[in-house]
Amino acid sequence: AMRRTYRATPDQADEALMTAIARRPALAAIFDDESVSDRDLARRRVFKDAVRDARKALYYQLRSYRRGDDEPTAVNEIDLADPAAVRTEALRLLAGHASTAERMDDYPDLLRIIAEAAPDPIEDLTVVDVGCGIHPLALLAFDAVRPARYVALDRDQRAIAVLQHFEPAYLPTLLDARVVDASSEELPRPEHPSMGIMLKYLTVAERTTAGAASTALELDVDRLVVTGNVESLAKLQRIAERERRQLRRLIDDSGREVIDTFDLPSEIGFVLGPRPTRV
Repeated sequence: AMRRTYRATPDQADEALMTAIARRPALAAIFDDESVSDRDLARRRVFKDAVRDARKALYYQLRSYRRGDDEPTAVNEIDLADPAAVRTEALRLLAGHASTAERMDDYPDLLRIIAEAAPDPIEDLTVVDVGCGIHPLALLAFDAVRPARYVALDRDQRAIAVLQHFEPAYLPTLLDARVVDASSEELPRPEHPSMGIMLKYLTVAERTTAGAASTALELDVDRLVVTGNVESLAKLQRIAERERRQLRRLIDDSGREVIDTFDLPSEIGFVLGPRPTRV
């Protein structure tokens, strides 16, 4: 059922379930016990909890920037001092990952919206990108205006390694790409002026870890751009209105002011003010 629902491969579904089972020693001990029937196993609460966790893991994996084993994960050796070569390679990588591939046609508009939402000229800012994936490559691929400092945070080591490889190409912007799980680790406290972006992050984070979105919305920046999905990558369904409602609820709970909203074919978004506790 998980494979059908999330269009996962058999190996992906099996791995997610076995990982969830392994975290529960009591369940693992009886899983291969032939005296326990499949029907009995399926009725047990501990097994249902394992299935629930496996579903969450599959959803997060398929909502993340990876598409699967056929994605171009290796970075080609290029001259990082050659803007044309950097742009070509950045475009290739962005087009090969699901979360960025679906917005390729919209990237110029998205980058313009982010730049125009900045509280000061964006080239004077520190930008904190939470759950960044490989999105920061768009600044190189589309020759966007770059901030003074770009702090890119993601729990995925492969994504951060890709960004770190391109670090020299961002100069004079200082790229600070770090492996950080924003759902459980403290976020940085940038000096002002500053701006945060959370692209297609909040609703996924909240569904996988309760309270993660509320924690992320505490990021102490002068302006914050958050977006949601128009279409579910996992189930290929239109979910824009559901995402809009969920984002609005999370934003209302945070107390941040909605300064503006925007709609793109691949993404819906909100531009938010500072934390309400900011003096």
